[in-house]
Amino acid sequence: MKFCSAEFIRYIIAGASTTLLNAGLYTLLLLIGVQYYNANLAAIIITKIYAYFINKIYVYRSNCSTNKEQVAQVCKFAVTRGGTGIFDYFAVLFLVEVLGMSKYFAKYFTMAVVILLNYWLGKRYVFKHKEMQND
Repeated sequence: MKFCSAEFIRYIIAGASTTLLNAGLYTLLLLIGVQYYNANLAAIIITKIYAYFINKIYVYRSNCSTNKEQVAQVCKFAVTRGGTGIFDYFAVLFLVEVLGMSKYFAKYFTMAVVILLNYWLGKRYVFKHKEMQND
């Protein structure tokens, strides 16, 4: 993983906007009285949808030549981001309920781990370019 590549820099920018959306939605929902576990679930779902489009278009600049490729890409994204979304949801529950961590800190800490996982999974599995398939 090159930390100075243009793609990685685009990922940082897109990741920052996705992270702000996730944290902002979560915090806003908490402030209006939504329970933290429901706020987290809503923020995860909305953010995952946003993340697909920003990663496809801006970060990885992925173009699918067939509908089959597009469906496969969406499915891979759903599986990988679904997995990290499940991790996000249950990690926050664990950190708050078992370890007694602040519901804010638990979410923000978990988001940092999820960001790294999402980059690696997106690059290696979901949006990989044809020339990368022989890696």
